[in-house]
Amino acid sequence: MIISRSFPPFVVGSSILMSNLFDSYEGEAKALACWQYQTKIDSGFTTPCETFYLKMPNAFLQRVFDRFQHKLMFINRLFIRKHLKKHRPDLVFFVYPNAPFLVAAYQVCRSMRIPYVLQMHDLWEENYSIEHPRGALARKWEAQIYKNALRRFSMTKIQQAHYKNKYNLPIDILPHTIRPERIESGLADWKHRQKLGQSSKNYTVVYTGNISSAMNLDAIRQLVLAVDLLPPEVKVKMFVNFNEEQCRNLGVYHELIEYDWLPISKVQEEMREADVLFLPLSFKNAAMDEVKTVYATKTLDYLVSGTPILVFSPSDSFHSISAKEKGWGFVVTKDSPKALADGINRLRNETDLGDSLVSAAFEEAESRNAIKYAGQINQLVNTI
Repeated sequence: MIISRSFPPFVVGSSILMSNLFDSYEGEAKALACWQYQTKIDSGFTTPCETFYLKMPNAFLQRVFDRFQHKLMFINRLFIRKHLKKHRPDLVFFVYPNAPFLVAAYQVCRSMRIPYVLQMHDLWEENYSIEHPRGALARKWEAQIYKNALRRFSMTKIQQAHYKNKYNLPIDILPHTIRPERIESGLADWKHRQKLGQSSKNYTVVYTGNISSAMNLDAIRQLVLAVDLLPPEVKVKMFVNFNEEQCRNLGVYHELIEYDWLPISKVQEEMREADVLFLPLSFKNAAMDEVKTVYATKTLDYLVSGTPILVFSPSDSFHSISAKEKGWGFVVTKDSPKALADGINRLRNETDLGDSLVSAAFEEAESRNAIKYAGQINQLVNTI
């Protein structure tokens, strides 16, 4: 039984990660998730298994529940207990983020003596202040949930080291994974495009995904400033979770940037047709422990797009370290619009560099083949 607040058809990071991993899982699985008010939905983004959603009777109550879930955890517990009693799983797979749903799942599993494993997509306690309700939940429950887990999984080596130092417990890596068919089709498409060649007058830089004050807002603002330093034939597109007015309010609007939100398949098409994919993380005024340890979900689609990736993030972040070591991205670690514009111009002028980055990106994607890691989950279940 997978217990994750975010699950398909909601287009958010954890949903995509769970879909990729469990689409390749050969054992029997079911999932418990929350319905989410005003979160983007893609009808083509289907669940990898039978899924039961905790859903309020109307939009108003759903909005209230989403906002005050930390005070309404008894509803989470009732929902989770009902389905665990009905389906009697051998193992529960906990997914963080979302503290109230995770804590409720832990409480129910402990009372019913059902073993669980824990996968952390993000840091928890480090991302909230002492005054924040989810920070209070972390201080009370994080250590207990970690210590009582049958197995614990981190997403990156840096995140793994962080939690090993914190709890002195064994922690394995279960990384972001990619479906094998995505790797194969992406590689075939890239090779086909190489044979045809490209002759567009414009050069397009694309960013997709969320804009987050905790993770990348200041870095995206630098891209906006870099627009004025780029040649007029360089175009920038953003496929983000905010409309133009919201982008203005966030300080990430430029009249020369094209803004839109598209279904996953359409965004993937835009990635393939782009010349550079922008992968930013914050340099300042953000959740810097998270920036250091995280692996952005959009990176998965970037790796199999056949388009060079420009990584714009601090030098000690996992993104920068991994991209430099394995060569799957061109890394800019100086926090300035000029450095960013110079990086884009270099990729534009050095075709061989772009081809090298794409080739390494497909190697990185293959190392994250979902079949491999889904098989490990299957072996874990079979040993219980």
